[in-house]
Amino acid sequence: MGDFLTEDVAINCGTSKESIEKALDTFINMKIEDKNQRIEKGLEISKEYTWEKSARKLEAIYSLFA
Repeated sequence: MGDFLTEDVAINCGTSKESIEKALDTFINMKIEDKNQRIEKGLEISKEYTWEKSARKLEAIYSLFA
């Protein structure tokens, strides 16, 4: 997930009550322009993850163990 959940796209919410509250506050107080930038960046990143590219990556990984 680290490949596509970058700071440009995602808000790290952690796992504690406090960190989740902080992430929600960040999102609630974020300007619409900042939200739109994150959406656009996410769309750019998603275009890099086609089924074909994913299959090639898995093939490369499994070929190491063959």
